[in-house]
Amino acid sequence: MQLAKVKLEQLTRHGDVLDRYGACVRVLGQRDLIREDVLEVVDKAVNMTKDNKLYVESSNRRLPKGC
Repeated sequence: MQLAKVKLEQLTRHGDVLDRYGACVRVLGQRDLIREDVLEVVDKAVNMTKDNKLYVESSNRRLPKGC
């Protein structure tokens, strides 16, 4: 979980990159299993990218619009 937190913090610090590529961050699954400190960073990343719609980066695959 620490690695996810660090990487999401990096993404939120460089939000312009996410905006440029239209990437959006979403979490699928059981949020209650995520530590509270990590969940705060997740929520920040999700909120920052909620209007981006070009594609979703997931397991190194680009998925079509509809984030």
